[in-house]
Amino acid sequence: MKVLICHSSSNEVGPALVAAFRSMGHASSSFLDDQSIYFNLYHFLTNSPFRKNAALTLQNYKKLIGRKLLQVIKVLCPELIIVIQGDYFFGEDIERIRTVYGLPVINWLVNDPILLEFYDPFRVVNLSAYS
Repeated sequence: MKVLICHSSSNEVGPALVAAFRSMGHASSSFLDDQSIYFNLYHFLTNSPFRKNAALTLQNYKKLIGRKLLQVIKVLCPELIIVIQGDYFFGEDIERIRTVYGLPVINWLVNDPILLEFYDPFRVVNLSAYS
């Protein structure tokens, strides 16, 4: 089975999953979801006096990363997608993957402050597209 693991570069969960799937004989690949100037700018702005601009930057980032993910799917043709902490993708992009490409998309929401890029106990995100 071809598995695509979407994760950030800041933790080891993604690489561990890729290695685990490979050890079981599955072809697995990584898609890093934090490789953009918008991503870095978003995190910078959230902790600055200009934090009101962070929301727009995050929206731009989600558009960019969603397009990149769709391009990777077209090239790699995975049979399963696992997204770790999938709140950086628009629900519409996840639904498109599920309906247009017919791929199962699993979101693994790691609720551990040590493993998250930043810990925000009041973070509320709609992840219904994954269901």
